Amino acid sequence: MRELGTPARLTEATDRFSATPDVVSWACSSCSFTHGLDGARDQARTLTALFVAFLAEAGVTTVHAVSADHEDADAVLVAGTALRTTPLLAGLDERLGKAVLTATAVAVADATAATPAQSSPGTLFSAGPCPRPPSSSSS
Repeated sequence: MRELGTPARLTEATDRFSATPDVVSWACSSCSFTHGLDGARDQARTLTALFVAFLAEAGVTTVHAVSADHEDADAVLVAGTALRTTPLLAGLDERLGKAVLTATAVAVADATAATPAQSSPGTLFSAGPCPRPPSSSSS
């Protein structure tokens, strides 16, 4: 799965576009079910460790990698969710008193950052564009 998202492979795919798009977003499922239940558990542990390291590289401190909420957390990230969870975000934000982010919603918010939301499905979409650290994979 890692090979699918390498910058070289994605750049090669974008070279085939007939026009230059304003936004390109890529997302991928981890396909954990293909390895059975034990394989999915192993993959979840490995991906959690890799994701925590990725967030640290971006300057984000993980206060707890498994808890649904932690009193020291500024936000709750629920990785590996579908876009259909987006309507639940505003209610979860309100209930927890902090932003609740899902992997798919973050990808969509990033891709549409220049377009203000007409109605807010949660803190992520109402806060405006998020500052980004420089990309280490830009080409």
